[in-house]
Amino acid sequence: MFYWLICVSSASPLLNLVNQSGQIDYASHAQTIDHQAWVDSLDSVTVPTDPNEAKAFWINTYNSLTIHVVLKSYPIESIREIDNGTVWDTTQFQIGSESLSLNDIEHVKLRAFQDPRTHAALNCASIGCPKLRATPYSANTLDIELDAASRDWIAHNAYSYDDGWFSNTLYLNAIFDWYASDFSTTKSSLQNDHIPEKYMGAAHFIYKFGNSSTQSKIKTATTVSLQPYDWSLNTVTP
Repeated sequence: MFYWLICVSSASPLLNLVNQSGQIDYASHAQTIDHQAWVDSLDSVTVPTDPNEAKAFWINTYNSLTIHVVLKSYPIESIREIDNGTVWDTTQFQIGSESLSLNDIEHVKLRAFQDPRTHAALNCASIGCPKLRATPYSANTLDIELDAASRDWIAHNAYSYDDGWFSNTLYLNAIFDWYASDFSTTKSSLQNDHIPEKYMGAAHFIYKFGNSSTQSKIKTATTVSLQPYDWSLNTVTP
């Protein structure tokens, strides 16, 4: 196990337990870590203005608050059990001078950077999400860390591939469907006329951050479908 110290402000660290598989021991820590004290301290935090510092701040804050809402409601089997699946909108947090929901952080704060790699860094407490890092994101090394998160996502669960009898099917993580417009089609040399226009950005992203085996699969895919999204909690299993 590795302790993840998320310091969204120097005065208010939040300690969470995250292992190298991106899982959390919610059962052990639901009653032992005072997350509320950290959340309450966010109203006095100074949100960074430097782009990299701000991006790292919002990624770490989103991931931390997601862990917080799960721990507050534990035991649950999925984050969608909280507020009948609306926790991303119903729970508000005072962060500096603003009252924000998890969706506000993701859709307003982070998507404003127009950096598709942030999708590889955010975790919604679910197995279907990209894995949590065992350490927080840092402004000084953010590009390196986001590239690494993107490669890890591609290697982990960003896609799957079925080499079938009559077609080669690329199964995309549903994140590529929900946020299709966030993924650019201009950042790789991929050419594949079989991939629908809506998912070309996803294909380019996977091609760019994938290894040679992945790149070969993206080149030879003849149909595209979506993976069922696994909303099961990203908890340590016995």
